[in-house]
Amino acid sequence: MYASLRMPSCKAPPGFDRRAKLEDEYQAIRSFEQQTRLAPAGSHLAIASADAAFEQANGEDCWMEYSELVWAEKHVAMTKEKVRGTLRRLRAIAPSLHRSAPGDGADSDNAAKFRYLVRQLVAFARPLCRLTASAENEQVMGPAQAEIARFRQGLDGSAFAAHFDVAQADVAYELSITNVDCADPSRTDPKRANEEAVAIVKRELAVIGGLIQVR
Repeated sequence: MYASLRMPSCKAPPGFDRRAKLEDEYQAIRSFEQQTRLAPAGSHLAIASADAAFEQANGEDCWMEYSELVWAEKHVAMTKEKVRGTLRRLRAIAPSLHRSAPGDGADSDNAAKFRYLVRQLVAFARPLCRLTASAENEQVMGPAQAEIARFRQGLDGSAFAAHFDVAQADVAYELSITNVDCADPSRTDPKRANEEAVAIVKRELAVIGGLIQVR
């Protein structure tokens, strides 16, 4: 919802103001945020907003309008529907939340970057398509997943432990609602694939660990 709302237009037609056309949606979200500010749902919204802001600040996604009003209006309509539907679902589940999401416990930008990198790494270690023809993914990715699990265990007692858990839960949810069309698995030797995955995970964990050190 946040990503759809805030994504800018690319090559919008002259005079087209996407932000102004979505003022009702911005107001509806601000109202919901205010209503839930002191409830568990409020902290989850804050993290979702921060994560969307981080990804957009570090990406180049935009609504491509091709200088055509029909595309610009269509993308506005899509966002309106996204906000309307998402707020409806959020209002339905908000009362069932009994635990708040973690506070930053660190610089907010650092926490958002930490969650982003953890999401990317956890998703990498849980491929939806079979990697090699001669081994199951559990065999290929098991050692890499074990490295991630050891890293998470080492966070116990730190402000980043809960942030790791939020990021990991986000990936689990996304994977649960994702359907993929898989190409045929490669003929890569499982041992080589295993070693490459572990090397990638260790390298990324070093980067993630560095975020904790520079608090």
